[in-house]
Amino acid sequence: MTEHTSQVGEELRRGALWSTISRFATRFILFGTTIVLARVLSPSDFGVVALGMVVWSLASLFADLGVSASLIQAKDHIEEQANASFWLNLFIGGGLTLLTFLVAPLVGRFYDTDLVVPILRVQGLSFMLNGFATVQSVLLTKKMAFKELAHVEIVTGFSERILALILAFTGFAAWSLVVPSIFIIPIRTFMLWRASTFRPQLDLGRKQWSRIFHFGKHVF
Repeated sequence: MTEHTSQVGEELRRGALWSTISRFATRFILFGTTIVLARVLSPSDFGVVALGMVVWSLASLFADLGVSASLIQAKDHIEEQANASFWLNLFIGGGLTLLTFLVAPLVGRFYDTDLVVPILRVQGLSFMLNGFATVQSVLLTKKMAFKELAHVEIVTGFSERILALILAFTGFAAWSLVVPSIFIIPIRTFMLWRASTFRPQLDLGRKQWSRIFHFGKHVF
């Protein structure tokens, strides 16, 4: 028992270290590149993206519905719940992507800014695309595979910001703040799938849905 406790403690310490490295590295990259972007782009570029982010942030409140938290705390039937969570995430993400696509023209009219319409629609793609790797990320967290997660976050964070700089310097204006975050999702998905052994089955796992929502509603 003591040996097991010591091993868990050591894993937690390593996990904390890698989480700290990941957080500081990604924040440093974000801070440095944002300073450069602020010099290259105009305030209106940042403003129109921020208008889309208002609606995106509101929609993101419904992106998980406690599904990830339910999988984290699961003690049994983990593979079945992971499979059910995978499909739930895709359905929820797809629904939010469709919703942002439909409401984008209304947002554009409300703010009297046409550019916010395509920007919000592109931003909305993240809901569906992120659904392909959410379960893999949660399972790696559950296994305390913080080194692998840190590697993914650092690589994708660095790649995203470099792409943003390239687009900004080549005249893509506001789009340089939007496109990189979408472009990088498939890369992040590939890395998470490579690090995780979980692979979804065609069965939607609907028997697990009520259990997931029962726990998830309190978290939500």
